[in-house]
Amino acid sequence: MFFTPCLCSPILCHLNEKVFVSLPGFTDQNYTLTNISQTAYFIEEPTRHITLYPGNVDHYVWRVEKRVIVIGRIITKDGEYPLANTWIYEGKNGIFSDDEGNFQLELTQDTKTLMAGESCRINLPALAVDKAYLYLGEIRCS
Repeated sequence: MFFTPCLCSPILCHLNEKVFVSLPGFTDQNYTLTNISQTAYFIEEPTRHITLYPGNVDHYVWRVEKRVIVIGRIITKDGEYPLANTWIYEGKNGIFSDDEGNFQLELTQDTKTLMAGESCRINLPALAVDKAYLYLGEIRCS
């Protein structure tokens, strides 16, 4: 990760690290936290607008989550047919499966279940893996 406080050089910081950034007074700019690692991370509100006056000290916290790409093929409960063109989702995050039931979705590591359509529930294995992706293979609706 790195923090870009201005057009000057970026400040490199690690996940869960506190960093002090000294800025000039009368500053009114956008500041952005950017992922430069090889690992997929989601940064909630990566850009913040900050206004500072001389003597002010401000504190900002960014929420960062590691992501895992989950790949699989979803089939009916009886295993006979793929669930084609079905909305597969977790919360607001989702994607449609293709004609053969294949899907690829980026999830946070703490995701335990997915939904497919209105009545299909998919229980996931633990996603806390060191890899950037997890291949699930064929998954039956439950």
